Amino acid sequence: MTPWRDCGWRTGLGTCFYNRRVETERLSSLLDGFSLVVLVGPRNAGKSELARYTLLRVKRVKPMIVDARRVVARAGLGGRLEPLGERVVGTVARFVEEKAGLGALLDLVSSVYRELALDEYVVIDEVHLVARDTLRELEALAKLLRFYPEYKKWKMVVTCSEGFLLAQGLADRLDGYGARVLLLEPLGEEDARALYEEYVERRGCRLGWSLYWGLIGGLPGYLPDYCAMNPDELRRWVHERLSSLVSALLEAAREARVDPAEVLRAAHELLVEGQQVLTPLHLTLSRVLVHTNIAYQAGLQLKPQLRVYTVALALWASRGYNEPPNPQDVIKAAKEDTV
Repeated sequence: MTPWRDCGWRTGLGTCFYNRRVETERLSSLLDGFSLVVLVGPRNAGKSELARYTLLRVKRVKPMIVDARRVVARAGLGGRLEPLGERVVGTVARFVEEKAGLGALLDLVSSVYRELALDEYVVIDEVHLVARDTLRELEALAKLLRFYPEYKKWKMVVTCSEGFLLAQGLADRLDGYGARVLLLEPLGEEDARALYEEYVERRGCRLGWSLYWGLIGGLPGYLPDYCAMNPDELRRWVHERLSSLVSALLEAAREARVDPAEVLRAAHELLVEGQQVLTPLHLTLSRVLVHTNIAYQAGLQLKPQLRVYTVALALWASRGYNEPPNPQDVIKAAKEDTV
């Protein structure tokens, strides 16, 4: 069965927009009923692309898009911000550098709307790069949109890759203020492979599909870096991920005051077996893995940001939880799907 795709839209990767119909419909529906939607999920899952596609392609509106990663503020349809654009870009650059906060950013966006004929939709991409205290400022923003008359017509989509927000009860804190949280998970294997093959046909890739799926999974934003790597660079990349995993497990062991072997088994239960986060040790480990962006929270489950962590833990367990596997063994296991 051929995956659904919209080739009338080109993503930032230069590919068609692949099978996010459920998420697109959900985001569009939420914006009909709520003032603020916070898009969360693993890094490079496609949150920014989903927001742009939903507003520009589905709802056919002209939003203001503030991309904190690229330090750019622009109109959704492009090419209409000069000379105002220079001032906007410079101001956002200062916001990112100084973490001036969402309140100052909202004042800037308001001034843009007074000078341009834009629809009252705003996308703030990677909001944690602008906010001083992301959780508290998102709560304040939700209150502002809900209760202040001058913002009553505004609709905002905010993306954030910092998974700890969910762990800190973001959804519950925003629930009373006309705001909702939408979790975007990785693409499934069939859709991810179709996107990968289109990207490779257009741009080329030094490494193959099996390694991409085995080590990364359905996170399209990793494709440019992955496809630029040679085998030695891939080994270094895996080594860095393994070092981060080991450091996080040791940190959790110190916090929980238990033997590292217990934490390792708990990590296997959560990330490989898919058990729910229920025990005190699970809770401690979950908090550490989410804060270090090794995992993200999906309901009562903890899921790996990257499949390399699952492969490493499974391989580690198969060897009796002795020494952690080396990068080459992890790469081999991922390629052969032997764990």
